Amino acid sequence: MRIAVDAVGESPLRPVLEGALRAVKEEGHELFLFGPAKALNEELALLGGAETPGLSVLDAPSSVTPQDDPAAACREKPDSGLMRSAEWVALKRAEAMVSLGEPTAVVAACLWHLKRLRGVLRPALLCTITTPKGPCLLADAGACLDSKPWHLLQFALMGTLYAQRVLKVAEPTVRLLAAGPCEGRSDELVREALPLLRYAGVRFMGTIRAGDLPRGGTDIVVANGTCGEVAARLLMGASASMRDMIESELRGGMLSKVGGALSRGAIRRAGLSCGSVSADGAPLLGVAGPVVLSLAPNSADAFLGAIRTVAKLAESDIQESLRERLEDVRSSMEFSKVVE
Repeated sequence: MRIAVDAVGESPLRPVLEGALRAVKEEGHELFLFGPAKALNEELALLGGAETPGLSVLDAPSSVTPQDDPAAACREKPDSGLMRSAEWVALKRAEAMVSLGEPTAVVAACLWHLKRLRGVLRPALLCTITTPKGPCLLADAGACLDSKPWHLLQFALMGTLYAQRVLKVAEPTVRLLAAGPCEGRSDELVREALPLLRYAGVRFMGTIRAGDLPRGGTDIVVANGTCGEVAARLLMGASASMRDMIESELRGGMLSKVGGALSRGAIRRAGLSCGSVSADGAPLLGVAGPVVLSLAPNSADAFLGAIRTVAKLAESDIQESLRERLEDVRSSMEFSKVVE
């Protein structure tokens, strides 16, 4: 698969390039790396991958930073890696895109070049939370910061389709992130979204509090983008801190070292299954092309996971199904209003 990569972000460059080399050699993908050509080529040379077939470096001298206004960056930095990689997908030179950028900037670039799918009000970013009871999709995790009730309904539909087509969950359950189980304690957005979700044709099971996210028990959690991004980043930071604390304790005295050597694998697995955010990338649904954000890829495995995720997304071809489902839901709800 031909994949355009916005290769330069806040994360170190080496793990990204190591993952890119593995994606070409092990998975057979063709990657186009957009970023400052000099820096990319120098790092590839150090890794012994400067002349790797299937791996191309294309110069994109500017970059979109977290401090940039996303809309302004689209106008003022057309030569950035983010804008050029989105453009290549729009021009069919690449079949999919992976970016290391900030969610709102990636959304702006994709809307600039790829546009929304017909019927989609706002794109949604889906991040996967690993829990003891299996993966849980959080939608939206930062693409739409000012959500409306109808946006949340569409996020539920997007998450349901992704869970069915990509994760192979036959009948995924959906919950709505809220302050508490009672409607009286919820804000206006949650109160207005509840009746929409109940009649949206998804397995809606009610609300869920943020503290229950790491415990699992549901397949999809719908949230407005601001709350979703805060929850995702909090979980990422908490899981990283927990791993650091565990490693520190295991490197303690002799008794700790002996016990740690015996239990290190089990402790790490337990930490990874307790409310951490999957490093395999976050799909951006609702735009006219397969796009995945690589969230803080601090290892080659993490970036390779994002490549695998975007390949699965492209192969699932859920765009047409999403458009049809959105139209069906809108028609059925309009019919219900007529009947009432």
